[in-house]
Amino acid sequence: MRIAFVWMGKARDDPVDLLVRRYLQRMRRWIGVEEIRVKTGPYPAGSSLTSALARDAERLRRVWAKWPRRVLFDPAGSSWSTAVWLRWWEDCVADGRSVAMVVGGPHGVHESLRREATWVVSLGPIVLSHGLVRVVVAEHTYRVLSMWKGAPFAK
Repeated sequence: MRIAFVWMGKARDDPVDLLVRRYLQRMRRWIGVEEIRVKTGPYPAGSSLTSALARDAERLRRVWAKWPRRVLFDPAGSSWSTAVWLRWWEDCVADGRSVAMVVGGPHGVHESLRREATWVVSLGPIVLSHGLVRVVVAEHTYRVLSMWKGAPFAK
């Protein structure tokens, strides 16, 4: 069983990515973790954002095809409490299927990806920067894994 964090967009060496990598490293003591970057864009001025997002979606499909369970973080999704997230994780472990946690690019994702994801999850009604969404997803996944393992972080 493995978990992949799939980030749409460019890698940066900034405090956000450093924080995300720290959470991923902490998770590795309990489970196999992979970090995958998928290129987005370009988004030329005056061109259709929908067609650019469709190109991004094709790139993502090539990556996420190998992951049987796909969680797409998107404002159109349903909200999961920490308890729901933990139950979801326990179900993933019980059936032994790996999972990809996918955060779209700075312009979101093509609508077709919402239909193809196993789950579409919203982090709430507020607007968050792309980088901050990656931090929240990494931190909360680490929190849930800590609860699953009975580690003190989750308390």
